[in-house]
Amino acid sequence: MDAPELRRILTELFGTTPAPSSSAPPPTTSSPLALARELATVVIDDVLGSAATAGDLHLAASHLFHPSSGILSWLSRALHYTHREYAKSRAEVVTILARVVEAAAGDLLMHIRDIKDMALSLLRRDVSNEVKVAVFGLLTAILDARVPELNSDVLGIESLAGCLITDLARFASRGSQTLMAKYLEFLGIMIERFPVVLSPHVDDMLETYLDHIRANFAASKPKFFVLAASVDGLASLHAAFPDKLDSRAKAKAQLFKHVASYGVVIPPSL
Repeated sequence: MDAPELRRILTELFGTTPAPSSSAPPPTTSSPLALARELATVVIDDVLGSAATAGDLHLAASHLFHPSSGILSWLSRALHYTHREYAKSRAEVVTILARVVEAAAGDLLMHIRDIKDMALSLLRRDVSNEVKVAVFGLLTAILDARVPELNSDVLGIESLAGCLITDLARFASRGSQTLMAKYLEFLGIMIERFPVVLSPHVDDMLETYLDHIRANFAASKPKFFVLAASVDGLASLHAAFPDKLDSRAKAKAQLFKHVASYGVVIPPSL
C-alpha cells in the first residue's frame, strides 16, 4: 500500500476546509471532490484490492481513522461547508466508508462505533439529501457485517432506532421521497435484525407502513419509492413478528391487492 499517497490525499483534503465553516466554493488549487475520488481509488485498489494484505489494512486504518487527521474528523469539519461540491465530497467519503466496512468490518471493531456515530450525526445535521442517502448505505453495511462482536449494545441500536423513528416522524411532511424510502426500508431491516431491541416500536412502525401504503393508494400522484419501501419494511417486520400482520388478514389482503395493481412486487414472505 502506498501510505505516503494516502497521507498526501488526507492532508490535501483537510486543506480544503481551513475555516470553521463556509458557504464559499472550494479553493481552486484542490477540489475536495477530486480528492475524495482519489481517496476512493487508493482505498479500493490498494487497501481492499486482491493483492492487499492484513498489514495494508491495518496501516491504512491507522491513517483513515486517525482521531485528528482521519476521514471521520474531516467529515465532522466538512459538515459545516454548504457549497454543493462539499456535499458531493461528503457523500463520496461516506460511500468509501461503506466499502471499507463491507470488506473488513471484523478488522475495524475499534472504529465501528465512531463510524456509526458519525453516520447518525450526518443524517441529523447534514443539509444534503445526497449525503443522507449515502449514510443509509453505510448503516446498512454495518448491520450486514454480522460480526458477533457487533451486538446491539456495541452498535447502540436502541438509541439509533429512537433517533431514526423521531426523525422519520419529523421528516414525514418534508423532504424527498427517496430519503423517506431509505428511512422506512432501514427501520424494517433493524426490526428484522434486532427484534428484541426494536419490539417496543413494532406496533407504531406497523401503523406507519400501513399508513404510507394507504396514503399512496389514495394519492393522485403516488410516491412509488415510499410505497415500495413500505412494502419491504412490512416484509421485514413480518419476518420478525409474523403474528402482527397475520392478525389483520382482511386489511392485509385488501392492501396487497392494491399494491399489486401498482406493479410493486410483493415479497414472498408476505
